Amino acid sequence: MLNKRKRILCKLTIIAVFMCVCGGCSGKNKKDNKEKANTTEAALIVSETGETETNVEEKIETDNKNLIFADKYLNVSNAFAKVSKFYVYGTHFNFEASVNNKELSEVLGGFNGKKGIKKVSLCLVDMEECLNNENAFAELKVEKSAVKKRVKGKFKIKGKKLKFKLAEKINEGLFLEDIENGNYAFFINVLDKNGNGVFIPLSNKTKEKNIEYYTITDLEKKTNNKIEIFSDKEVKKNRSINFMFLSCEDSKLPDDVYDIVIDPGHGGDDVGAVRGHHYEKDLALEIATSVYEELLEKGYKVLITRDGTETNEDYTVYTSYEKNGRVTLACKSKAKYAISIHLNSGNPDSDIGGVQVYCSGYASTRMGRALAENIVNEADSYYSVIGAFSRAPGVYSHTFGNAEMTEMKGIAAQYGFKPYDVKFGDDYLYMIRELGGMITNAYTDGRHPLYGVNKYIDSNQGIECCLCELAYMSSKSDFKHFLKHKKDYVRGVVKGITENIDSDK
Repeated sequence: MLNKRKRILCKLTIIAVFMCVCGGCSGKNKKDNKEKANTTEAALIVSETGETETNVEEKIETDNKNLIFADKYLNVSNAFAKVSKFYVYGTHFNFEASVNNKELSEVLGGFNGKKGIKKVSLCLVDMEECLNNENAFAELKVEKSAVKKRVKGKFKIKGKKLKFKLAEKINEGLFLEDIENGNYAFFINVLDKNGNGVFIPLSNKTKEKNIEYYTITDLEKKTNNKIEIFSDKEVKKNRSINFMFLSCEDSKLPDDVYDIVIDPGHGGDDVGAVRGHHYEKDLALEIATSVYEELLEKGYKVLITRDGTETNEDYTVYTSYEKNGRVTLACKSKAKYAISIHLNSGNPDSDIGGVQVYCSGYASTRMGRALAENIVNEADSYYSVIGAFSRAPGVYSHTFGNAEMTEMKGIAAQYGFKPYDVKFGDDYLYMIRELGGMITNAYTDGRHPLYGVNKYIDSNQGIECCLCELAYMSSKSDFKHFLKHKKDYVRGVVKGITENIDSDK
């Protein structure tokens, strides 16, 4: 794989320099760019062994005509989309970037602010196809040829920059599960109102790590793919450009990589809600174990974060960040989804109950709705109407508001540490927040004396987590229904997970 990547990167370097020296060829710039193509900039291209290619100048000279012609469709010039953030959450890749308006205007031949831009999209360009076809650039059009994936994004003109975000929600963007094997370069395609378009490469300006992603097991083929999202640094006129690429190939799941995480809430000395001789920790483990076993039987690779062997001295909330803690085990699994199983509790004088599913406030409710709908339908239950954080029937996002901020400051004062760096709208429930890493603003950094350190706090590869409150133990009728229909609740959770996976395809 390493040698293959070196060969690809060597070729991509040549193409990247072709595109840069070809540049903005509209109007009077065509002549200047044609002259640039035959200058000593060719010496920047090096071979796989690090030696200068002997035939590079000749290649640029013969291909220059095609490249200039291709400027109608492919024009990257000196404009680069500077990436300020990129990540994978669940099964989707997302990023934020900006382009200097002056550079954009040069390659587009001028534009009148936001009114001059019609659409901005992310494109995956198949580099193998370009390399194998000498006229690939001349034939490259926005709707076909080497553009293998296109995702329309969000943009706005702010100050002197065009700001671009692939998706507003963290679990939306480029879907990674159906990418075909190959080697791709990332571009954003900017179209103006007159139909003129340019392809602008991504330049990684972050300090974030490359991403290694494994697709969810295909139950029919029993296969997986490995996707790598990485950068390769080049220097053009003393300007550092970290071009961004994606590679996809067949691969079995490594021993420590999983499809799904099932998390039985609480555990050990942390018993959770109580009704009579029933403890939430035990019921959560029973349901979670059954969900785990059914998913395994279907063919998924599943991790369960505890099995009931923890001692009564083990308060799992505090040990979640230790080597075999619930958060640590989940985060290092590189799973796509995590489901945390709980039972609810409220006012003991009230008989109101029902199903509540919590998801990240920064995510869409798609996965939460799939779980809530299937649990209600399979268990013949109902959606809870309790709570101030409702986003859809049975779906909630508990986020930091005034009450949570006040609580945070009180705890910090009690234990003598500086309050965590949170803001309004951040996720309050720790399994949802901490499994998302930097994407959901995880913050457990060790300052609280009772908690450890989340080693994945800065990870740009997060697990999409939902927390399922299946029934209210404080409600006599709801809890009685739960005890009678536990197998139905299990079936509802399993169907919710698999339905969400299938709906993405």
